[in-house]
Amino acid sequence: MKTIRPDEIDTTTTPVVDVRMRPGRKQIRGAIHYDPKHVLEADPLVLPLPHDAPIAVYGDSQNVVAAVVDKLQRSGYVGAASLDGGIEGWNDAGLPLEDATQEQPVPGEAQAGI
Repeated sequence: MKTIRPDEIDTTTTPVVDVRMRPGRKQIRGAIHYDPKHVLEADPLVLPLPHDAPIAVYGDSQNVVAAVVDKLQRSGYVGAASLDGGIEGWNDAGLPLEDATQEQPVPGEAQAGI
């Protein structure tokens, strides 16, 4: 699986996707939280993310992160990669966290409104 290190990410230009099934109180600054089940079930998967640039994905299960990265890549988001060390590695590197935000709907799913 393709990975990306925390020091390779500028959260102002690289999307960070949080697919934790049990999100905590903090997240990586600027992260977008999606329910991994909805991402994996979406067909087609259409997210407001770049198709040709890096996308860092982290979660609380490496198996889920791997599945989401694979789904993103198969859906044309060729730069999708697992964040090396996840949120813990990010925090250990002294990089900024923020209060967790609300889960975002996956476009096209029931109740998404988009």
